Amino acid sequence: MRRALAIGLALAFVVGGNAAAHAAVAGYETCPAGKVCVYERWHGTGPRWDVPGCGWWELPSWIRNEVSSVRTHGNAMSLLDVANGEIVGRVRAHTATNLASWENERADKVHVEC
Repeated sequence: MRRALAIGLALAFVVGGNAAAHAAVAGYETCPAGKVCVYERWHGTGPRWDVPGCGWWELPSWIRNEVSSVRTHGNAMSLLDVANGEIVGRVRAHTATNLASWENERADKVHVEC
């Protein structure tokens, strides 16, 4: 009985761990090819805004100061905190990442490099 319970718990842990890993990847995969996408939550989850193109873009009010993760396909990008006049983060091309604690939820504008 104890052995069966231990095996069941181990199996649940392995299956649950794999599901969580796949969910994190699937979040970033929602970003269309060739786009730069910003997400409200970590791991490419939550509401997403697709940056329209190259250059500077003001974030829409619903995601301004809420960006926690970014997916870039072919272009690098920068995140700007307008109130403090500083670039709070840079993300290289072909990257899917959570923002660092000092970058998280601070961006008002983004710049896509082309």
